[in-house]
Amino acid sequence: MKRLPSFGWIIILALFVVPEAHAEGVKLAYKFSAGEIEKYKLSMRININMAGFPQTPSAPTSMTMNMTMVMRQKTLGVYPDGSAKVYITCDEPKISVPGTMRLPKQQFKSPPITMVMAPDGSLQKIEGLEKAFAFSDTKGPDLNALQFKGLMNFMGQAAVFPSVPLEVGQSWENSIPLSFGGSQIKIISILASANCAVGKTTAAKIEQTFDGSLDFSEILKSISSMIPADDQGREILSEMTGGMEMFGTMVYYFAPSLGKILKGSGEVVANLAISVPPQLVQMGGPPRIDMTMNMAYNLTRL
Repeated sequence: MKRLPSFGWIIILALFVVPEAHAEGVKLAYKFSAGEIEKYKLSMRININMAGFPQTPSAPTSMTMNMTMVMRQKTLGVYPDGSAKVYITCDEPKISVPGTMRLPKQQFKSPPITMVMAPDGSLQKIEGLEKAFAFSDTKGPDLNALQFKGLMNFMGQAAVFPSVPLEVGQSWENSIPLSFGGSQIKIISILASANCAVGKTTAAKIEQTFDGSLDFSEILKSISSMIPADDQGREILSEMTGGMEMFGTMVYYFAPSLGKILKGSGEVVANLAISVPPQLVQMGGPPRIDMTMNMAYNLTRL
């Protein structure tokens, strides 16, 4: 009977202390160590359907493409606030198109990118993308004007976290503004679980939905300004108008103990509509380009 009071204290602790610890919530934040190298495998399956184009054996109006690539992220240094300067490289992607002949080896290796990432996952600075978008005899686009930092926040690190701990079931919202056309991408995230097993690691499950739009008119004008003045493509691009609507879902598994994404998957649907300039129509082109793209992807930490 003397042991009953001890047992009673255990019950009290279970009722009050444990819930209090749970009430602290789950803190989601990226962690960095100087010199560390993270590797991720990205697999994508992209289906494209284009309306307005006459279909021929050499130019089908629909196509499915599979692509895999490995991305490496090396932490060059960590700042006092916990943000880090990281160096990202991508291996040459492996691309296949089902139903066609084996594709020759493609030289699609992207240039390295250096960026500064905050603990919440947002990108503070990006260097290197100008090489990917450069034209001959130009230095590349003004990335500040095109707000590629905001776009990369969505494409590369969509799992941007609040600064406060979260309870399971709690949601948060991120709106990524893009300077052209007043466009933005809205992401709604929810902490679906805090106790998922990914291998031997405990991970938080984050479910996301997103939607947004892009005004291509301003983008095409910016790109056309980088093309040499005597190039016919400059005038054609500057006269094109159109936009894109996109929506989709994503799921990430994030390990708070490691401060890393362990894996992720998602599906994106994009509907694109572009009006073609009269000179292209006179050359036999369609008056309007309508394209629907469905993309499913998987991301795995290696």
